[in-house]
Amino acid sequence: MKLKLLDIYNYRQFIHESIYMEDGITFLAGANNSGKTSVIELMNRLFGETSVKISTNDLPVEMYHKWVGDCENLIKDSYGTAKEKEEFIKALQDKLIGSVENPAQFADQIERESMKVKLEIGYDKEDTIELFSPYLMDLDEKTYRFYFLYQYEFMPNLFINLLDKQFDKCKKILESVLGKDGSEKGKDRLEQFIIHIVEQCYREQFFYTDKNYENLQKIEEPKDFYKLFHYRHIWANRDMPDEKGDKKKKTISSAMIEFIGKEKWKKVFEEWPDSIMDLISKVDIQGNLTDNLLYELNTVMTNISQTNGGRKEAIVIEPDVTDSDIKELLQNVSKAKYKIEGYQYYFGEETQGLGYSNMIYMHLQLQKYLKELEDDEQKKKVNFFVIEEPEAHMHPQMQKEFVRYLLKMYKDKKMQGIVTTHASEVVRIAGISAIRVVRKTSKIFEKRICDMCMFLNDLKLNKKDIENEYNILYQINFADIIFADKVIMFEGDTERMYLKRLLQRTEYRALEQQYIAFVQVGGAYTHRYRELIEFLKIKTLILTDIDYEKQEKTIDKIKGSYTTNGGLKDYYLHQKGKKKATSRFKLKIKDLYEWQKLGENKIGDYIMVSFQGEKDGCTRTLEEAMLAKLYDLSIEDTRSRGDWEKKKEDSKLEFKIPQKNDKNVKQEIEEAEILEEAEEMLSVREIVNATSSYKTDFMYSVLLNKKEKDVLPSYIEEGLKWLTE
Repeated sequence: MKLKLLDIYNYRQFIHESIYMEDGITFLAGANNSGKTSVIELMNRLFGETSVKISTNDLPVEMYHKWVGDCENLIKDSYGTAKEKEEFIKALQDKLIGSVENPAQFADQIERESMKVKLEIGYDKEDTIELFSPYLMDLDEKTYRFYFLYQYEFMPNLFINLLDKQFDKCKKILESVLGKDGSEKGKDRLEQFIIHIVEQCYREQFFYTDKNYENLQKIEEPKDFYKLFHYRHIWANRDMPDEKGDKKKKTISSAMIEFIGKEKWKKVFEEWPDSIMDLISKVDIQGNLTDNLLYELNTVMTNISQTNGGRKEAIVIEPDVTDSDIKELLQNVSKAKYKIEGYQYYFGEETQGLGYSNMIYMHLQLQKYLKELEDDEQKKKVNFFVIEEPEAHMHPQMQKEFVRYLLKMYKDKKMQGIVTTHASEVVRIAGISAIRVVRKTSKIFEKRICDMCMFLNDLKLNKKDIENEYNILYQINFADIIFADKVIMFEGDTERMYLKRLLQRTEYRALEQQYIAFVQVGGAYTHRYRELIEFLKIKTLILTDIDYEKQEKTIDKIKGSYTTNGGLKDYYLHQKGKKKATSRFKLKIKDLYEWQKLGENKIGDYIMVSFQGEKDGCTRTLEEAMLAKLYDLSIEDTRSRGDWEKKKEDSKLEFKIPQKNDKNVKQEIEEAEILEEAEEMLSVREIVNATSSYKTDFMYSVLLNKKEKDVLPSYIEEGLKWLTE
């Protein structure tokens, strides 16, 4: 039996979100405070793992407070037309309950704003459905499904009954609010009174139903629903040591008996209690204690008893050894120790680090859970576990190994579970199709769940091998994207250095305080991320080189040339509503400049493609654009060698000035046939070409000399401004 779907309505930050479960492990990924724990707490309550029940605190905050306001207006309106109790209650009934002929005006709203969870349980032909058979409503040989509904709903009758009982109090508060001297204090009292009433009017109910969730049959007792599930929330953190104690809890030895099984200890449990009692009897513990420790104490108690009506009391010692005592003794005398291979040293369990200890603790809990599944009765249930953020206190390599272990072990055991995480290494190993991403929306109190498996399935309609392609890109590059608030894509290592330093400046503090995913990707591949960005709805700045033919040096020829950047071609055509670029498609630079000038390089709400433009002097790389900005030059402008040497000395930047024996310079001299001019006049491109093997040195000199603002190209400045908005 497998849990196939949780369809969630009106629960905390989730207005309507669906979680489709993998048959193995589903990874629920998201940043801190994204809503992962909310999902787990919902499951704990649905499946009876906790005694804490759903309450009005679990309803969407804006929706709930709007409903409280509607109830307040309803009471005011009813009281305004009917001040006597019977008439007031009748007016409320008409508005809230109504009749078959005249449905209540709030009936649809109550239904629409109820908290609901639709559950879909799947099974195979070989599964035993004995426990579920009473709840079978749709017998479909193709789907093999059971359907259940949990509902937390406002009950109008309860609301009316409570107001009926507290009418006098309600009337008094209403008079203080609606009268001529109505005060803010009175309004606050009314609001608190209504909240108190409303909170008591919600009830939870369980139903089994058909696949359309129309024919609802109530399950009278929640425990009858709970017994269908063997659910376990496995905590990633073991109990911390007592601050006043001198040793940590013995994680392994404490789990010994449960892990090995009580049957293995049967003889110990049968024989040890009698043996210990015989030893106690031989040394006459009771007699010795009575003669020594308890004699004086009982004498005092006898004297005191005379003031208590003469009732005499005495303390006696009665030895009693039970199975639980033996179990505790075994746990206390059994000690796990670590032995390092090649050495004769042993280390106590308490010497291990927190991450290592937590990993062992989780493993033991999982093993215990698996052992419970050996019971035939448990096999009839939906067996499902949850581990919340197992990466806690683990370094990245340990995270990867633990997730690999989980995936292998529970694939072999055909186990189903959810692992929540906010670690890139965990989701990278998990694989993209097993990920469900919890993300913020533009509304402060709402979150959404992005199903990466469904995302891939939609893409497969057009490209069959897309999953393999995305998994490769995902594992080597963009796992961070799913946790990010925003994304910056760039081409090279020097861009990464520059951008990270730039974002530390005051004007970009708003960006620096967000989680920015820096994704390094060549311009030819940026378009491969478009569907993912739009699916996750992440604002993404793509910084890429315009990549026209390098030999073009005049602005007119540059504008007439073509870009070789495949990503720019694809985004240009996509924005124009045309088909994907082919190898034969040519895109002129002048068209890109116009596209940029019109702001059409902003693709929808989430993507801006930024590249060197006319404001950057028609340059073609980051380094060219930086020098052009610093010295107010275009790609056509030249300066003498002496001028460049002075600029280099003044700025302290590490760029190279080509010498006469440079191969490129010789070629230009021969072409120009003017030796003196070639020696004297150099362009930005010639400087950058000479510096091509020293780009990292150049960038370090920019950062160490605090020139990042002075060299900031327009295309990056405009892109960061858009990203900040």
